Amino acid sequence: MPGFFELMVLLAILVIVFGAKRLPRLGEALGKAVVKYRQASRSRSEIEVERVDDKKPSEERELSSK
Repeated sequence: MPGFFELMVLLAILVIVFGAKRLPRLGEALGKAVVKYRQASRSRSEIEVERVDDKKPSEERELSSK
């Protein structure tokens, strides 16, 4: 886990590279990307659960016997 000093150095580098005016927009875009990623991973796991639930018992027996 990075310490306080490392975080301050990272923040200073970000301010130098992107500028103080662009940092809020960059943070907003990063936050939206994280939310979309979480939604996509949740929906993918729901789809996988539906696929498993849709299998018939006979299909499960055939798969387990192989």
